[in-house]
Amino acid sequence: MLDVQDTFNLMRPLCVQLTKEFTKDNMVKVTETFHSLPEMCCRELTEYVLFPFRLHLRCLERTDGLVAQLFESLSIILKKTAVDSYSLFNDIFMQVFVKISSPKEDNKVLEVSEEVKVSAVKCVHSLVSSCSPSVLQQMYSHSFRVFLGHAVYVLLQLAQEEKFRHLQVIAIETISILASCHVDKKKVAEVTEKAGATFAAFLPGICLSLSRILTGDQKQGHTVFVCALRTWTDIVVLVMGDHNQTADVEGASIEQIDKSYNIPVVCRTQEWFKDTSQKLVILVRRVSQLVSHEHWKVRFAVVDWAAKLLMECKESLKECLSPLVEVLLMLANDDFEEVSNRSIQVLKNFQACYLTPGDQSMLDLLEEDFHLLTTKLPRILRTSDDAGKLQTLKLLCGYLLLFGPSVCHLLQSLPHLERLMISLLQLAELDCSDVRMLEETALPIESNRIETALSRWPKKHFKHFVDTQIEDCLVQICRLLGYYGDPSLLIDYLLDKLHESSVYCKQAILILNQIILGWKGIEVFKKDIFCERSADQKEADMGDLVRCIVEEYISETIWEVPLSNSQETAVSLILHHPSERAALTVERLNSNILQCCLLLEGVTACSEVLGQNFRPFLITVLCPVIEKAGSNCGLVSHTAHVALKFMSLHCQYNSVADIISQNADYLVNILSLKLRHFTENPGIPVVLKVVLQQCDSSILLLVQDTVLEDISSRSQVLPPSQRLKKFLLDYLHNKRLAETFSDEDDEKEESLVTDENIKNPVVRNTEKDGYFNDDDENKPEKPLHVRMVLDILERCVHLQSSNNIWVRLLVLDTISVGVIVLKHHQDDLLPMVHQLWKPFVQQFSNEVTVMIKAFETLSAMASVCGDFIRQRTLQDVWPKLMRFLENQAKTSYGKNSGSYHFTGNYKFQLKLLSGIGLLAQKFGFQENEVGLLTGVLHPYLSFSQPLALQQAALGAFDNLIQVDPDVVWLYLISVSNSVNLQPPHPSLCPLQLRSTAEEAEHTNNVQYLLQKLCC
Repeated sequence: MLDVQDTFNLMRPLCVQLTKEFTKDNMVKVTETFHSLPEMCCRELTEYVLFPFRLHLRCLERTDGLVAQLFESLSIILKKTAVDSYSLFNDIFMQVFVKISSPKEDNKVLEVSEEVKVSAVKCVHSLVSSCSPSVLQQMYSHSFRVFLGHAVYVLLQLAQEEKFRHLQVIAIETISILASCHVDKKKVAEVTEKAGATFAAFLPGICLSLSRILTGDQKQGHTVFVCALRTWTDIVVLVMGDHNQTADVEGASIEQIDKSYNIPVVCRTQEWFKDTSQKLVILVRRVSQLVSHEHWKVRFAVVDWAAKLLMECKESLKECLSPLVEVLLMLANDDFEEVSNRSIQVLKNFQACYLTPGDQSMLDLLEEDFHLLTTKLPRILRTSDDAGKLQTLKLLCGYLLLFGPSVCHLLQSLPHLERLMISLLQLAELDCSDVRMLEETALPIESNRIETALSRWPKKHFKHFVDTQIEDCLVQICRLLGYYGDPSLLIDYLLDKLHESSVYCKQAILILNQIILGWKGIEVFKKDIFCERSADQKEADMGDLVRCIVEEYISETIWEVPLSNSQETAVSLILHHPSERAALTVERLNSNILQCCLLLEGVTACSEVLGQNFRPFLITVLCPVIEKAGSNCGLVSHTAHVALKFMSLHCQYNSVADIISQNADYLVNILSLKLRHFTENPGIPVVLKVVLQQCDSSILLLVQDTVLEDISSRSQVLPPSQRLKKFLLDYLHNKRLAETFSDEDDEKEESLVTDENIKNPVVRNTEKDGYFNDDDENKPEKPLHVRMVLDILERCVHLQSSNNIWVRLLVLDTISVGVIVLKHHQDDLLPMVHQLWKPFVQQFSNEVTVMIKAFETLSAMASVCGDFIRQRTLQDVWPKLMRFLENQAKTSYGKNSGSYHFTGNYKFQLKLLSGIGLLAQKFGFQENEVGLLTGVLHPYLSFSQPLALQQAALGAFDNLIQVDPDVVWLYLISVSNSVNLQPPHPSLCPLQLRSTAEEAEHTNNVQYLLQKLCC
């Protein structure tokens, strides 16, 4: 192992060479060799090795590269050793700052390269870090204070004005090193005390300069912010820490100081602490704006900044306690988990130390701050942007978390309760200007779009903010109020607001819904993290409160609001809101739609709170919710379906069908009573519609009396507009039956019904246990759904002659579905079709829209009883269809584009051409019938016809080829002039077919069909 003499012999030639030739290589050799030596030997040779560097450091004419390398070498050497000589420290310290600053130019930083500045600051950093306690004490003496102040000033200039991030960071860190924040305060208490006394004079400049950095552009980088926060904290704690309150901090008097040093002396008295704290609170509030910084490490550093000041400067920074606590409360709700957890941990420590039952001063201060926040909350929420609103709400949420069960006491003050709730009501105002809420119509329950969305509520759009984080924070505040507050007080207050004015109606419902969920502890943020709620709050009975809320929600004045400008809406408005006769604007209707959605969410929230205990409330709640599920408004219908799904889940039913079936007796009773007073309950039929949509065939046994009685008795007594409404119910009901039972009947009766039985309904197979018998007395009873469909179709016989076009369209749609339901019950189907036929034929002499629907109905009939109506169709309907196609072929000729494509005649043409071939297949057309049809379709093969009509005609020919390909081939050959028919034998004469000049425009389509025939 090398001793001191050996190391000296090793370093001597290198140091001599460096003294003679000041080059980078020589400096590097000295530095590397010294760095490899043992630490004990390095200490002995420190001054010897540093001599050549100090010698050349005094030379002013050096390039930036050499100066930078000199500082870099000094930094490496100083890290390896300890500086015990004050003269050595003083010499290097002075020379370094002379190289980068000019005393003649107001101590400004010289225009040198960034490389020199960085290496110089690193050298100072290493120099001060290596100083012994004795040297540090001399550094904090009054004689050196002027030079120390100059160094701090230069470093602050570098930190503020330089753009090089690494230079900014090392300059800020060096300020902390100059204040001996890196030393152990317990071991060198005298050094710390002197450092605090010295830096008390620099505190305003340091805090102000670092605050400018902290409130500057975020593009500086998060490392600059984090470093500045740590240094700001270290300096303030060093000077203002509570440990200075008990020590003799007044220091020397001015008379004891040498008059040659014109330096202000700070005597840290109690008055000075108070005055300084009052001035620092301004900077603390500025720095606290970093709670919204985009980088999580900066926010994490803000937590440490607030924590250190709270725990170590509680007495000396009393005026700053409020903003510091607010910082922690806001960051307790931070999106980044590490920041949030750290804030909560600090708050818990703060609560354990200072919010004790015996110390009311801090609790009183926080309560005063909370009341002050509620006072200025309306103004902040009204004038701030989304970021400001979010921070304010996070602060409010943090206060509620910190106070916990004490929230009940805080809200006993009516003025403060009023301010808080009015602020939340204003913030929660919904946007009712979107016309799309009215445009969206309800989709069928089987729609994939509905099925995929049944697990979530519709998105809410607020008037005063767009950030979803604000909505989440608002929800958490409401739930914390419900969890820690007095639910009776809050519910009574909000119900009063609900009736007080329509302005707060929707907001009150929204907040009330969240308070209900909060009382149950559902998704309450960080609940019980500081302290659990009181036993009285836990044991509060929500049954009576829920009953009160449900009764208010489903009351007619709130529940029965108009959702459209239809005739039924006008009737409802007169019945339930006689005082409101004004025109319903779009904004008013949107407001009503949102109100209905919020009420449905509220009822669901009540079911979630009570769980299975909510079942008794279903007697009064289920029917109104089902009625909303049948609404024509898409948003209301969707929300009601979601509500039904969640209510069945909360009440522990297997499904929506299960909750309806289990409560069907209540529903049937309500339906029967309200149907008897239909004029007062025009919306009640949709309840039956939704019940049939949601349930399977088993529900028919429960509602059959209601449905059959309604069908048989009410068609005679209802006025036309209400009869139309009832017919809508019948139509949707029948449609549901078709979808529910057609597939089931196919499976159940497939073994009993054959094609021969369907075509010959008089002949029945009697081999299946006598199920079918010619004797009417032995025939089995008709299934329930068949009887119901037959009753509906009997009404359709007369309704086909209605003057209302919409009624006729719905009748035809109902017949289409009804005949499909009866397809396996030919004994019932065929007589019914016979009754429907005569008025049905008249539909082909009506408006084009009706004829289109009539043709669809004819296709449905042909699919289930084709042979039965074949002759009737050819005799009564077919001539009308052929005449229409012949006449319209001339009209559509040459109209490949233009407005003709939007006419009803064009749509009927397209519908006929698309379905007439299939109809011919179902009827089994004969040779002459196929020939006549090909002649009618031939004009549509012209390229002058619209392309869609050409394609539909080609499809019709494809169907006819399946019926009789020979007739189609013969016709196509007869109209084609491009095919030469050669006799198979010379003895036969050539066959001459007619040819016209106009055939050229049909050539392409004709050739296409001939090729298909030949394949």
